[in-house]
Amino acid sequence: MTVASTERREGTHEGRRLADAAAKPGQGRGASGRVAGPRPVRPSELPSLLRLLDGIFRAGGGSMAREHGYMYGRANAPRLRVIVRRGEVVSHFGFMVWDISLLGADLRMASVGGVGTREERRGAGYATRLLRDAEAAMRDEGVDLVLVSGGRGLYRRNGYAPAVRCETFALRRPPGPPLRRAGVAVRAFRPRDAATLARLCAAEPARYRRSREQMAQLMAGRLARPIPDRYYLVSVAGQDVAWFDVSTSPDGRSRQLWEYAGDRAAVLAGASAVMRRERWELLRATVPAGDALAARLRAAGCAQTPDSLPEHTFKVFDFGAFMDKLRPVWRERAGADCADALRFARAGSGGAIRDGRRVLRLADSAAVAAFLFGDHGPAAAAARRTGGRIAGFAQAALPLPFMLPGMNYV
Repeated sequence: MTVASTERREGTHEGRRLADAAAKPGQGRGASGRVAGPRPVRPSELPSLLRLLDGIFRAGGGSMAREHGYMYGRANAPRLRVIVRRGEVVSHFGFMVWDISLLGADLRMASVGGVGTREERRGAGYATRLLRDAEAAMRDEGVDLVLVSGGRGLYRRNGYAPAVRCETFALRRPPGPPLRRAGVAVRAFRPRDAATLARLCAAEPARYRRSREQMAQLMAGRLARPIPDRYYLVSVAGQDVAWFDVSTSPDGRSRQLWEYAGDRAAVLAGASAVMRRERWELLRATVPAGDALAARLRAAGCAQTPDSLPEHTFKVFDFGAFMDKLRPVWRERAGADCADALRFARAGSGGAIRDGRRVLRLADSAAVAAFLFGDHGPAAAAARRTGGRIAGFAQAALPLPFMLPGMNYV
């Protein structure tokens, strides 16, 4: 979910002044005695919070509680940060914390969603106050990086940068011969297939570490949408090799490839088989540009919008700590001598890499994002100019793979 029009108001000079002024009081009651927060939502306030969120994000139907029950329940209440006025929640900034694996390295990532303010209370700086409060709570939980399902001014002003360059492809029926594959069979998901889905996800280079219970919760949320998602398992010569999740637009006219894992050729062949069988007219696929599925879609001549970017932004909290957690990856990709010689440090909202007297400085979080995950061209050029082991490291170890939210979208 993205932030409502709160962000546009806070993007003005007056909005920023109000945000700075509002951030100074403590987290208790304001001068009027009627405003409380930022603070975690209280269990007794969850109905008020859900009324606010349904009014903002589900005005046309649906229920945030049913679709995201794992987030908007008592267990996650400490991560649902709110401002309350006269007993009613008027502004909210929520997050979930996930264990993720990045090329085998264990990290903690927070994902942000459900950010919004009641219309008549927008422009008072509530979203900015809540973001800062939520970030402090994330740091207390040992979060390494934050992924936001949004890219508007509120996030950009606070150091969030585009997550990864993506391409959006359009597959139209009937799919052409390049999308077909002999021996492919596709079937709808069955409960007993849960272990297979988990196994295929576990082989992905960048992935969420989902327990079977978490997987079941996430799938239940997608199936509770006004138009439920559809899950498919793909087998080749009798062996299950891929799966994919498809969502349907509210008007029912198009489908979106929401998440997938496993053999990319099988994903593509399976999706094209379902299109023919179920007579879908259009299937859209937004894919990280470096993913093998993007290469196959390009080779098949599917229509695309180059350099399209979903509204996802992210921030690495501490560049030095993040890079140190990935040292096993750096050793594998760049060699132990190179990786062990480098020193990584946080520098303001950016970072620095040192190799003796050589230093590569990343000015801010946007530079960190580009260096690690995004458009690596400018960052690689800066590393080459720095020279030494830093140049070799950047060429051998980067960019890193990254995953879109998929079912973990909040």
